[in-house]
Amino acid sequence: MKKIQRTSFSVVENSIEKMKEIFPEAFIEGKLDFEILKQLLGEYIEGDKERYSFTWKGKTKARKMAQDMTNTTLRPEQNVRKTTHTHTHITSI
Repeated sequence: MKKIQRTSFSVVENSIEKMKEIFPEAFIEGKLDFEILKQLLGEYIEGDKERYSFTWKGKTKARKMAQDMTNTTLRPEQNVRKTTHTHTHITSI
């Protein structure tokens, strides 16, 4: 069976690297300067506080958890009897 990498990549680090490629001048000593980024984005910045937003209690925590690196993965089970069902059995490793 093919070896599976059991850790995920860092979503935040990946996004920061992409931003450094697109907006290198917005980074000062390796840190993102939001004021410079706002200037670079110009009219594409939403400054109006009054707008529709879909939110719920715990949304910030859920976003942070989604960015956490994991050390497990899912893969299809190999020893499951074939049936006429269309679903796939998976196992956390």
